[in-house]
Amino acid sequence: MKPARFSDMKRVRKMELNEFNRWVTSIYKSGFDDGLDVGALWSDEDIYELLRSEHIGVERAARIVERLLRGKDGI
Repeated sequence: MKPARFSDMKRVRKMELNEFNRWVTSIYKSGFDDGLDVGALWSDEDIYELLRSEHIGVERAARIVERLLRGKDGI
């Protein structure tokens, strides 16, 4: 697993919602392909708190978590 870089954080902060969803989905798929159960590492509360700590609004963070959880079964 590669550590996050500061440049990654700056890039994520500038992303639109759709771009962020694609980025998170690609991380999930990559982990899933490697046999890693991403759902076991992050709860929906953890993801929500992470998003909120990056100054993403309450409604947007809730939508992202909802889409991630909905997509978890469909990916």
